[in-house]
Amino acid sequence: MRARGQRGLDIDPGAIRRARQAAGLSLAQVAGHEITRQAIHLIETGQTRPSMRSLEIIARRLGIPVSAFLAREGRTKPPTLAEELDHLARTYQLPRLLETAERVIQGGTSDQLLALAHLHAGQALVQLNRPDDSLPHLRRARRLFESIGDPWMVAETIDWEGTALYRLNLSGDLELIEEALRRYRLLEPRRAETEARMLQHLGSVLCTRGEYRRAVQCLEEALRADAVRDLARVGHLFEVLGVAHFNLGQHARAIELGERAVALYSIESELNPASAVFNLPQTQNNLAMMLVLDGRLERAEELLAASLGQLERTGQERARSYVLLTMALLRQRQGRLAEAAELASQGLALANRFKETRAQADAHRLLGELAAIRGAPADAEAHFRSALTLLEVAGLGPLQEEVLASRERALGLRTLSAEG
Repeated sequence: MRARGQRGLDIDPGAIRRARQAAGLSLAQVAGHEITRQAIHLIETGQTRPSMRSLEIIARRLGIPVSAFLAREGRTKPPTLAEELDHLARTYQLPRLLETAERVIQGGTSDQLLALAHLHAGQALVQLNRPDDSLPHLRRARRLFESIGDPWMVAETIDWEGTALYRLNLSGDLELIEEALRRYRLLEPRRAETEARMLQHLGSVLCTRGEYRRAVQCLEEALRADAVRDLARVGHLFEVLGVAHFNLGQHARAIELGERAVALYSIESELNPASAVFNLPQTQNNLAMMLVLDGRLERAEELLAASLGQLERTGQERARSYVLLTMALLRQRQGRLAEAAELASQGLALANRFKETRAQADAHRLLGELAAIRGAPADAEAHFRSALTLLEVAGLGPLQEEVLASRERALGLRTLSAEG
């Protein structure tokens, strides 16, 4: 209840202080040029109540909805819609997050809450492996944030839009994520957690494109930010770092990182299954791939069986193509060539269905190697050329070089370019 004669909003002062400390910002950074540092101190210590304008400035600086700082009259008071969206996002309750966001969108509300709802819907859809459905939400959120003059949230929305394009294997993903990071770094103040997430997304795209050194730089910078605290995100950082290090020839370090990623996701799957259900199978597959190439076949088989089982239980068809291809590579290394060819063909069919360019190219590359082993050079050449064409169209030059090297080993050809 507001004290008699005292002006301002009823807030939770501790919530503002905790949010500022979590963001790693000083009183002066939150104050900026619009409020004094002393005023922020008085607000945080409960000695004064802010106006709506002051609270909006603080909330914008911290990247948190105004509603998160308003006082509640007892524990039975239901959370606001903005608080509910934020809670569901932080606890990875993705289906409920999507349902709640869509309910907010259908109900009609302020532009600020509507923008947040579209952003949360887009984020949920990306993480639910439905990136094609996420793009309309993310683009609508961006337009709304632009209209209300919130450059912090515009940058975040651009980052997620680039991530959606990355999941869809569409061009423009790298450019959008780089643009988001550039825009965000021009703003003051910045949240270390947000910047680290953008670096993490950028590192993932670079690793997929075969730009492993740049990927390592981005991912290690994200780790140095000391802003990534939840197990799922740390696990993903270790996973992608492991893949990059492996492709740079640092196998022992890569496998160590991969094992740490699997361990973190396994713990997360017990504490918060929703956050690990989509990530643990992929992490197990990436580690298995490295182990196969390093000759550790028994551990690789164990990981692949676990990954396939999880994907089947959760109905994740899109991701199965990659695991089938790793299993095919394992069978090739074991000398079980007929099984390898069958698994590679199954992986290619799934990759074609979901237009997974990297998986399509990997499948053709592996089928080319298998055709060369069985003495069918014409079939092998056709598969290698299909892989090269897919990568060329996608603009994945570094990966073309890998296919050319594989083609040379399999067929004994001296090739210097995709046309060779």
